[in-house]
Amino acid sequence: MSPQSFDWNLWCLGKPHARVDTCTTRGGSCIRSNIHCDGYIDQYALGCRKNVCCKPAPSTVNPEPAHPGTDKCGLITRVQTRHLDPRLRVVGGDPALDGEWPWQVSFQNDRGHFCGGTLVSDQWVVTAAHCLYGQSISGVYLLLGEHHQEYTSNNERNTTIQKVLIHPNYSPEHGLPNDIALVQLSQPVNLAGHYVRTACLPQKDDVFTDTDHCYISGWGYTQGTGDNVVLRHLRIPITSTLTCNSSWDGVITDKQLCIGSGDTGACRGDSGGPLVCKRHDSFVLVGATSWGSSTCSELGKPNVFTKITAYLPWLQNELSAL
Repeated sequence: MSPQSFDWNLWCLGKPHARVDTCTTRGGSCIRSNIHCDGYIDQYALGCRKNVCCKPAPSTVNPEPAHPGTDKCGLITRVQTRHLDPRLRVVGGDPALDGEWPWQVSFQNDRGHFCGGTLVSDQWVVTAAHCLYGQSISGVYLLLGEHHQEYTSNNERNTTIQKVLIHPNYSPEHGLPNDIALVQLSQPVNLAGHYVRTACLPQKDDVFTDTDHCYISGWGYTQGTGDNVVLRHLRIPITSTLTCNSSWDGVITDKQLCIGSGDTGACRGDSGGPLVCKRHDSFVLVGATSWGSSTCSELGKPNVFTKITAYLPWLQNELSAL
Protein backbone atom coordinates (compact mmCIF):
# COMPACT_ATOMS: atom_id res chain seq x y z
CA MET A 1 0.00 0.00 0.00
CA SER A 2 1.35 3.42 -0.99
CA PRO A 3 1.99 6.00 1.76
CA GLN A 4 0.00 8.50 -0.28
CA SER A 5 -3.15 6.54 0.48
CA PHE A 6 -3.12 7.75 4.06
CA ASP A 7 -0.34 10.27 4.68
CA TRP A 8 -1.71 13.38 6.36
CA ASN A 9 1.67 15.11 6.21
CA LEU A 10 0.57 16.96 3.06
CA TRP A 11 -2.82 17.77 4.55
CA CYS A 12 -1.37 20.32 6.93
CA LEU A 13 -0.17 22.90 4.41
CA GLY A 14 -3.14 25.23 4.80
CA LYS A 15 -5.95 26.22 2.50
CA PRO A 16 -7.53 29.42 1.24
CA HIS A 17 -9.76 31.05 3.85
CA ALA A 18 -13.00 30.90 1.90
CA ARG A 19 -15.81 33.40 2.47
CA VAL A 20 -18.93 31.30 2.05
CA ASP A 21 -21.32 32.84 4.58
CA THR A 22 -24.67 34.46 3.83
CA CYS A 23 -25.99 37.84 4.87
CA THR A 24 -29.47 37.83 6.35
CA THR A 25 -29.16 34.40 7.97
CA ARG A 26 -26.21 35.66 10.00
CA GLY A 27 -27.48 38.89 11.44
CA GLY A 28 -26.98 41.19 8.45
CA SER A 29 -29.17 43.17 6.09
CA CYS A 30 -28.87 43.92 2.38
CA ILE A 31 -28.36 47.62 1.71
CA ARG A 32 -27.68 49.71 -1.40
CA SER A 33 -25.18 52.03 0.24
CA ASN A 34 -22.76 51.75 3.12
CA ILE A 35 -23.68 55.25 4.29
CA HIS A 36 -26.55 53.92 6.38
CA CYS A 37 -24.69 50.96 7.84
CA ASP A 38 -24.08 51.16 11.59
CA GLY A 39 -22.06 47.92 11.61
CA TYR A 40 -19.48 46.73 9.08
CA ILE A 41 -19.71 46.06 5.36
CA ASP A 42 -19.17 42.54 4.00
CA GLN A 43 -19.00 42.68 0.21
CA TYR A 44 -18.23 38.95 0.00
CA ALA A 45 -21.40 37.77 1.72
CA LEU A 46 -23.81 35.77 -0.41
CA GLY A 47 -27.48 36.53 -0.85
CA CYS A 48 -27.47 40.26 -1.67
CA ARG A 49 -26.88 40.11 -5.42
CA LYS A 50 -25.51 43.53 -6.39
CA ASN A 51 -26.10 45.08 -2.96
CA VAL A 52 -23.75 44.86 0.00
CA CYS A 53 -24.30 43.24 3.36
CA CYS A 54 -24.27 45.29 6.55
CA LYS A 55 -23.54 43.26 9.67
CA PRO A 56 -23.61 44.42 13.29
CA ALA A 57 -20.27 45.55 14.62
CA PRO A 58 -18.62 43.13 17.07
CA SER A 59 -19.38 43.99 20.67
CA THR A 60 -16.65 45.84 22.53
CA VAL A 61 -17.80 44.25 25.77
CA ASN A 62 -16.44 40.80 26.59
CA PRO A 63 -19.60 38.62 26.73
CA GLU A 64 -17.93 36.01 28.92
CA PRO A 65 -19.93 35.46 32.15
CA ALA A 66 -18.29 35.57 35.55
CA HIS A 67 -15.24 33.35 35.75
CA PRO A 68 -15.82 29.90 37.21
CA GLY A 69 -13.10 30.57 39.77
CA THR A 70 -10.89 27.61 39.00
CA ASP A 71 -8.12 26.76 36.57
CA LYS A 72 -8.38 23.02 37.15
CA CYS A 73 -7.55 21.07 33.99
CA GLY A 74 -10.04 19.05 31.97
CA LEU A 75 -13.19 20.93 32.98
CA ILE A 76 -15.82 22.30 30.60
CA THR A 77 -17.42 25.14 32.52
CA ARG A 78 -19.36 27.05 29.86
CA VAL A 79 -21.73 24.34 28.60
CA GLN A 80 -22.71 20.78 29.31
CA THR A 81 -21.19 18.20 26.92
CA ARG A 82 -23.96 16.53 24.97
CA HIS A 83 -24.31 12.90 24.06
CA LEU A 84 -23.43 12.84 20.37
CA ASP A 85 -24.90 10.67 17.68
CA PRO A 86 -22.05 8.25 16.85
CA ARG A 87 -23.15 8.19 13.20
CA LEU A 88 -22.12 11.81 12.79
CA ARG A 89 -18.54 12.73 11.96
CA VAL A 90 -16.22 15.71 11.77
CA VAL A 91 -16.52 15.28 8.00
CA GLY A 92 -19.98 16.79 7.57
CA GLY A 93 -20.48 16.38 11.30
CA ASP A 94 -21.83 17.95 14.39
CA PRO A 95 -21.07 21.58 15.37
CA ALA A 96 -19.86 22.14 18.92
CA LEU A 97 -21.19 24.89 21.15
CA ASP A 98 -19.05 27.94 21.82
CA GLY A 99 -16.83 27.09 24.80
CA GLU A 100 -17.50 23.35 24.65
CA TRP A 101 -13.85 22.36 24.06
CA PRO A 102 -11.85 25.18 25.69
CA TRP A 103 -8.44 23.52 25.21
CA GLN A 104 -8.84 23.34 21.42
CA VAL A 105 -6.20 25.41 19.59
CA SER A 106 -6.23 26.62 15.99
CA PHE A 107 -2.89 27.02 14.17
CA GLN A 108 -3.18 29.79 11.57
CA ASN A 109 -1.07 31.27 8.80
CA ASP A 110 -1.77 33.74 6.00
CA ARG A 111 -4.11 31.21 4.39
CA GLY A 112 -6.14 30.58 7.53
CA HIS A 113 -6.49 27.54 9.78
CA PHE A 114 -4.22 24.61 8.93
CA CYS A 115 -3.79 22.44 12.07
CA GLY A 116 -5.13 21.87 15.56
CA GLY A 117 -3.57 21.50 18.97
CA THR A 118 -4.35 21.09 22.67
CA LEU A 119 -3.57 23.55 25.46
CA VAL A 120 -2.00 21.63 28.38
CA SER A 121 -0.69 24.53 30.49
CA ASP A 122 -0.88 28.30 30.48
CA GLN A 123 1.99 28.46 27.97
CA TRP A 124 2.25 25.06 26.24
CA VAL A 125 0.35 23.32 23.43
CA VAL A 126 0.63 19.71 22.25
CA THR A 127 0.28 19.14 18.51
CA ALA A 128 1.50 16.84 15.73
CA ALA A 129 5.12 17.20 14.62
CA HIS A 130 4.13 17.14 10.95
CA CYS A 131 2.13 20.34 11.41
CA LEU A 132 5.29 22.40 11.95
CA TYR A 133 8.11 20.22 10.68
CA GLY A 134 10.40 22.05 8.27
CA GLN A 135 8.53 25.33 8.26
CA SER A 136 9.28 28.77 9.70
CA ILE A 137 7.18 29.76 12.69
CA SER A 138 7.45 33.48 11.93
CA GLY A 139 4.22 33.43 9.93
CA VAL A 140 2.31 31.12 12.29
CA TYR A 141 0.08 32.23 15.14
CA LEU A 142 -2.37 30.45 17.45
CA LEU A 143 -5.99 31.18 18.28
CA LEU A 144 -7.25 30.07 21.69
CA GLY A 145 -10.92 30.20 22.64
CA GLU A 146 -11.81 30.09 18.93
CA HIS A 147 -15.19 28.81 17.76
CA HIS A 148 -16.25 30.40 14.44
CA GLN A 149 -13.39 31.07 12.04
CA GLU A 150 -15.08 34.09 10.42
CA TYR A 151 -16.59 35.92 13.39
CA THR A 152 -15.04 37.48 16.47
CA SER A 153 -16.77 36.95 19.81
CA ASN A 154 -14.11 38.59 22.03
CA ASN A 155 -13.54 35.22 23.72
CA GLU A 156 -10.60 34.50 21.41
CA ARG A 157 -6.97 34.96 22.39
CA ASN A 158 -4.41 35.47 19.63
CA THR A 159 -0.80 34.56 20.44
CA THR A 160 2.46 33.95 18.62
CA ILE A 161 4.95 31.11 19.08
CA GLN A 162 8.08 31.45 21.18
CA LYS A 163 9.49 27.96 20.65
CA VAL A 164 8.70 24.66 18.91
CA LEU A 165 10.03 21.36 20.24
CA ILE A 166 9.56 18.58 17.70
CA HIS A 167 10.19 15.10 19.09
CA PRO A 168 13.83 14.21 18.28
CA ASN A 169 12.83 10.86 16.79
CA TYR A 170 10.07 12.17 14.54
CA SER A 171 10.43 11.11 10.93
CA PRO A 172 8.17 12.13 8.02
CA GLU A 173 8.17 8.59 6.69
CA HIS A 174 5.62 5.83 6.24
CA GLY A 175 3.43 5.70 9.36
CA LEU A 176 4.68 9.04 10.77
CA PRO A 177 6.44 7.61 13.86
CA ASN A 178 6.82 9.93 16.89
CA ASP A 179 4.44 12.48 15.40
CA ILE A 180 4.31 14.86 18.37
CA ALA A 181 5.53 18.36 19.20
CA LEU A 182 5.36 20.90 22.03
CA VAL A 183 4.73 24.56 21.24
CA GLN A 184 5.55 27.31 23.71
CA LEU A 185 3.36 30.42 23.52
CA SER A 186 5.00 33.82 23.50
CA GLN A 187 3.32 34.61 26.81
CA PRO A 188 1.15 32.78 29.39
CA VAL A 189 -2.63 32.92 28.98
CA ASN A 190 -5.33 33.35 31.60
CA LEU A 191 -6.99 30.02 32.44
CA ALA A 192 -9.56 31.34 34.91
CA GLY A 193 -12.37 31.81 32.39
CA HIS A 194 -14.71 29.58 30.43
CA TYR A 195 -13.27 29.73 26.92
CA VAL A 196 -9.53 29.12 27.36
CA ARG A 197 -8.74 26.15 29.60
CA THR A 198 -6.43 23.15 29.63
CA ALA A 199 -6.94 19.44 29.10
CA CYS A 200 -5.32 17.17 31.67
CA LEU A 201 -2.33 15.04 30.78
CA PRO A 202 -2.89 11.32 31.52
CA GLN A 203 -1.13 9.29 34.18
CA LYS A 204 1.60 6.95 32.92
CA ASP A 205 -0.42 3.83 33.77
CA ASP A 206 -3.69 5.02 32.26
CA VAL A 207 -5.24 2.68 29.70
CA PHE A 208 -8.07 3.79 27.41
CA THR A 209 -10.41 1.41 25.57
CA ASP A 210 -13.67 1.40 23.66
CA THR A 211 -15.52 1.62 26.99
CA ASP A 212 -14.28 5.19 27.57
CA HIS A 213 -16.20 8.29 26.53
CA CYS A 214 -13.82 9.84 23.99
CA TYR A 215 -14.17 12.80 21.64
CA ILE A 216 -12.28 14.41 18.76
CA SER A 217 -12.70 18.00 17.59
CA GLY A 218 -11.42 20.36 14.91
CA TRP A 219 -12.00 22.64 11.93
CA GLY A 220 -10.89 20.09 9.34
CA TYR A 221 -12.40 19.53 5.90
CA THR A 222 -16.04 18.46 5.80
CA GLN A 223 -15.86 17.24 2.17
CA GLY A 224 -18.67 19.62 1.24
CA THR A 225 -21.15 18.18 3.73
CA GLY A 226 -21.03 20.92 6.34
CA ASP A 227 -19.60 24.26 7.44
CA ASN A 228 -15.98 23.80 8.49
CA VAL A 229 -15.64 27.35 9.79
CA VAL A 230 -17.39 26.22 12.98
CA LEU A 231 -15.63 23.88 15.42
CA ARG A 232 -16.99 20.34 15.03
CA HIS A 233 -16.77 17.31 17.26
CA LEU A 234 -17.55 13.63 17.47
CA ARG A 235 -17.82 10.99 20.15
CA ILE A 236 -15.94 7.97 18.81
CA PRO A 237 -14.61 4.69 20.29
CA ILE A 238 -10.98 3.68 20.56
CA THR A 239 -10.09 0.76 18.28
CA SER A 240 -7.83 -2.04 19.44
CA THR A 241 -4.22 -1.92 18.23
CA LEU A 242 -4.55 -5.44 16.83
CA THR A 243 -7.53 -4.48 14.68
CA CYS A 244 -5.92 -1.23 13.57
CA ASN A 245 -2.61 -2.89 12.67
CA SER A 246 -4.35 -5.44 10.50
CA SER A 247 -6.16 -2.56 8.75
CA TRP A 248 -2.92 -0.68 8.07
CA ASP A 249 -0.61 -3.54 7.08
CA GLY A 250 1.34 -3.66 10.32
CA VAL A 251 2.68 -0.07 10.44
CA ILE A 252 1.04 0.82 13.76
CA THR A 253 3.43 0.96 16.73
CA ASP A 254 2.80 0.76 20.48
CA LYS A 255 3.19 4.55 20.57
CA GLN A 256 0.10 5.04 18.43
CA LEU A 257 -3.59 4.38 18.96
CA CYS A 258 -6.58 4.27 16.65
CA ILE A 259 -10.19 5.36 16.74
CA GLY A 260 -13.31 4.36 14.87
CA SER A 261 -13.59 2.24 11.76
CA GLY A 262 -12.58 4.79 9.14
CA ASP A 263 -16.05 5.77 7.94
CA THR A 264 -16.23 8.52 10.57
CA GLY A 265 -13.50 10.63 12.09
CA ALA A 266 -10.96 13.35 11.39
CA CYS A 267 -9.92 14.88 8.08
CA ARG A 268 -7.50 17.40 6.56
CA GLY A 269 -6.96 20.32 8.90
CA ASP A 270 -7.74 18.27 12.03
CA SER A 271 -4.09 17.18 12.32
CA GLY A 272 -2.53 17.84 15.72
CA GLY A 273 -5.92 18.27 17.37
CA PRO A 274 -7.12 16.51 20.51
CA LEU A 275 -8.53 13.11 21.28
CA VAL A 276 -9.81 13.48 24.83
CA CYS A 277 -11.48 10.92 27.09
CA LYS A 278 -13.46 11.57 30.24
CA ARG A 279 -12.10 10.21 33.51
CA HIS A 280 -14.20 10.98 36.58
CA ASP A 281 -15.13 14.66 36.17
CA SER A 282 -12.27 15.71 33.87
CA PHE A 283 -11.16 15.29 30.26
CA VAL A 284 -7.73 13.78 29.66
CA LEU A 285 -5.63 14.24 26.51
CA VAL A 286 -5.24 10.72 25.10
CA GLY A 287 -4.06 11.36 21.54
CA ALA A 288 -2.94 13.91 18.96
CA THR A 289 -4.44 13.54 15.47
CA SER A 290 -1.81 12.13 13.12
CA TRP A 291 -3.09 10.45 9.93
CA GLY A 292 -5.78 8.39 8.25
CA SER A 293 -7.41 7.54 4.93
CA SER A 294 -7.00 10.13 2.18
CA THR A 295 -10.77 10.06 1.65
CA CYS A 296 -11.51 10.65 5.36
CA SER A 297 -14.38 8.15 5.15
CA GLU A 298 -13.00 4.75 4.19
CA LEU A 299 -14.54 1.89 6.15
CA GLY A 300 -11.87 -0.40 7.56
CA LYS A 301 -9.21 2.34 7.79
CA PRO A 302 -9.29 3.78 11.33
CA ASN A 303 -7.83 7.16 12.18
CA VAL A 304 -4.34 7.01 13.74
CA PHE A 305 -3.31 9.16 16.70
CA THR A 306 -0.07 9.68 18.60
CA LYS A 307 -0.53 8.06 22.02
CA ILE A 308 0.14 10.64 24.74
CA THR A 309 0.95 8.14 27.52
CA ALA A 310 3.84 6.82 25.40
CA TYR A 311 5.43 10.30 25.42
CA LEU A 312 4.78 11.38 29.00
CA PRO A 313 8.47 11.15 30.05
CA TRP A 314 9.49 13.38 27.14
CA LEU A 315 6.61 15.81 27.66
CA GLN A 316 7.12 16.12 31.40
CA ASN A 317 10.89 16.47 31.03
CA GLU A 318 10.51 19.31 28.53
CA LEU A 319 7.76 21.03 30.49
CA SER A 320 9.71 20.93 33.75
CA ALA A 321 13.00 22.01 32.19
CA LEU A 322 11.70 25.21 30.62
